[in-house]
Amino acid sequence: MPEKKNHHYIPQSILRRFSPDGRTISLYHLDSGQPIHRAAIRSQCSRGYYYGTDAALEDAFGETEGKFSAILADVAGRDYRELAFKEKIGILLFVHYQRLRTVSAAEASDRQMEALLKEIAATNPHTADLDPASYRIEFDNTQIRNLKAAGDATLLVADLEVKFLGNDRKTGFVLSDAGVARYNQFAENHPLFKHWPSYGGIASKGLQWFYPVSSGLCIAVFDPTTYAYGSAKTAACRPSSRDVQALNTLQALHARKCIYYLPERASDEDLRLLRRYRGKHPSIYDVEIVKSPPYCYPDGKIGQIVSPNSPEAHLGLQFNFSESRTAICTRATTVRSCPCAILVCSITSTRKTGVAMPRVRPGQSAMEERMKTRTLANAQTRVRCLKNILNAANRCREEVIVDVS
Repeated sequence: MPEKKNHHYIPQSILRRFSPDGRTISLYHLDSGQPIHRAAIRSQCSRGYYYGTDAALEDAFGETEGKFSAILADVAGRDYRELAFKEKIGILLFVHYQRLRTVSAAEASDRQMEALLKEIAATNPHTADLDPASYRIEFDNTQIRNLKAAGDATLLVADLEVKFLGNDRKTGFVLSDAGVARYNQFAENHPLFKHWPSYGGIASKGLQWFYPVSSGLCIAVFDPTTYAYGSAKTAACRPSSRDVQALNTLQALHARKCIYYLPERASDEDLRLLRRYRGKHPSIYDVEIVKSPPYCYPDGKIGQIVSPNSPEAHLGLQFNFSESRTAICTRATTVRSCPCAILVCSITSTRKTGVAMPRVRPGQSAMEERMKTRTLANAQTRVRCLKNILNAANRCREEVIVDVS
C-alpha cells in the first residue's frame, strides 16, 4: 500500500488558515453542541484511501492545492484589486471540484440514487411487495463518480465570476466539513422558481457558491448575469456583519457534522446561534421524490418524470455586497449555452431564464417554448433514461438491492 493513506477532502492548507499554530484547529460539533479545541489538523476532514489506494488522485489534488495557495498569495499581494483570467479559471475549477470531493457530497449522491431506485422498485411488479424501509441500496466509490461528474461539467463554470469577500469584523468566517455552501437569491425570490423543488444545479441562473478560506476571507463564485458584487474595478468586496452571520449560517446548514473556526473570532454564543439555525431549517441532505404528471407519448405509451431532490437553503438573504440585475433578465440576447442540456435534450439552456429553452421561433412566446420543452423534450429524454435504469435493475435485482432484512 502507498504511504499516503490519509486523504483529505478539505485541504490541510485551508484548515491551517483557521489554525492559531498551523498544527491544531478548533471545531464545533453541531449535533452535540460541543466545542473541541486543539484537534490535530492531520486527522480532520480525511479518510483512509478515500481517493483510492494508488494515490494518483491524492497526488493530483496536492498539486492543485499548491497552485491554488499560490494564486491566493499572488492576489493577496495585490490587495485583491485585480484577478487575472488564468487565476480566475484556477479558482473556479478548484472551488468546483471542492464541492464534489467531500464525504457530504458523496453521501448526498448516495441518498438521492437510493431513493430513486427504491421508487423505481416500488413500481416494478417483481419488487413492489418489498418495504422500502426493510432494505438498503449501497454504492461504492461515489466520490470518484462525483469527480467524474465534476469533470464532465467543467465547461459550465466558465461563465461564472469570482470575488473575494474580505472580513475585518469582530466575528470571522467559519468553515464546514462540506467546504462550499451554495445559495440562489434570485430563485428563492422568483415568483415561479421559488416553488421548484431544486434550483442549485451548476447551470442554474442565479447560482452562488461561498468557500471560506480563512476567518477573514471567503471566495464568492456567482452568476454575473444575475448579480453585481461590489465594484467592477476591484476583485474585493466588504461584507457587513450581517452578511458574515448569513454566510456562516450557510456553512452550518451545509455541514455534515462540524464547523471549524478561530476561537478569538467566534464566540460561544455565535456557535450556539449557528446550531440553532441549523436545527430549525430542514436538512438540505434530505431527499424528496418529485413526480411530474403522467405524459402520453404519440404511440400511446405513458411516461413520467421521477426525480430525487433535496431542499435548498431558504433564508431570505439579501447580501449588502450584492446587487440584483433582475432588470436585464427579460432581454432575449446574451443566451448562455449549456453543453449538458444539449447532450441530454438537444436543446439550449440559459441562465437568463433559469430553465432549459429551445430557440424562440417567430410568433412563439418564450413561455410557450419553455412549457413545450418541460413537457416534451425533457420528459421523453428523462423517461427513456429511467426506463433503462429500471430494465437494468430488473436484470440484476440481486446485485442492485442488497442487505434485505
